[in-house]
Amino acid sequence: GGVMPYALPYARITALAYVFSIIGAAGPFLIRADGSPNYALWCIAAGALLNIVLDAVFILGFGWGIRGAAWATAVSQAVGAAMVLLYLPRCRTMALQKKDFWPVPLLYGKIAALGAGPAFNFMTQALVQIFLNHALRKYGASSVYGSEIPLAVAGVANKVNTMASAVVTGLTNGMQPIVSYNFGRRNYKRVAEAARTVVAMVLAAGFCIFLCYQLVPVRITALFGKGTKEYFEFAARFFRIFLLFIFLNGLQSSVGGFFSAQGRPGRSILISLTRQVIFLPPLLTILPRFYGLDGVLWAGPAADFAMAVIAVLLLRKELRRLDELGQGE
Repeated sequence: GGVMPYALPYARITALAYVFSIIGAAGPFLIRADGSPNYALWCIAAGALLNIVLDAVFILGFGWGIRGAAWATAVSQAVGAAMVLLYLPRCRTMALQKKDFWPVPLLYGKIAALGAGPAFNFMTQALVQIFLNHALRKYGASSVYGSEIPLAVAGVANKVNTMASAVVTGLTNGMQPIVSYNFGRRNYKRVAEAARTVVAMVLAAGFCIFLCYQLVPVRITALFGKGTKEYFEFAARFFRIFLLFIFLNGLQSSVGGFFSAQGRPGRSILISLTRQVIFLPPLLTILPRFYGLDGVLWAGPAADFAMAVIAVLLLRKELRRLDELGQGE
């Protein structure tokens, strides 16, 4: 009951921008394939950065509350979509015509196979969010923070992670055309080199984000509005504990994207399963029974670590295989 007054206006406003969201999500793939990975990255990152700025303006400056957060999201998605649409008339390697926008049934299977990994990842993220919100509300109610503070903090953290996800997604999506092209041409050395470079960049970016979350969590939270002492206290705990292994979280997208680019979505799905189905929901159910709200917080890094172990093992095995194939060229 306490969440619905916030959820309904947010959902109604963001639903207006659903078409923009789809264009902003799908368009960068076309732009990368056209040979403009940097512009594709900015299409994603610009929306995420603008979202954070507009959150502060609409919530703190205009006092719009949850509606301000929703309009910030909608406007940011519209800007991302506009950047995509502005690029289409000036494609570098192709001239789009009306006939190019008609679907080709024979391509459905191939497209679905390549997108199965990311699609499963996004679907299971929604499942995890349901489990997390339920656990925060249930066990927060029996803590000094109450049920509303943990939910509010989780919402802020989700907003902040939008920028982190944009960086990782941009790097991963920029890698995929390179991996796909060179894998098809049997240039296995180039495939392995691209994977190692992007994974290293993802880990480096994740470590910078980790430092921010550990050192200035209260300042980050304060960007989204005022709160009580308990609110900022729990925010610091959430960022420092639940997001403790945020620097490893990027492996899910980067390593999964690496396998998807080779036409092997099964391994990408396995990595998503490890964190978001096999470990995190059970941990969110079991740990809080013994440790209360702390159990909810520690479920995050435990699931992230388990996912990272699986991702690293699969990546190492694949890189060794590619190195052997490269030596045989």
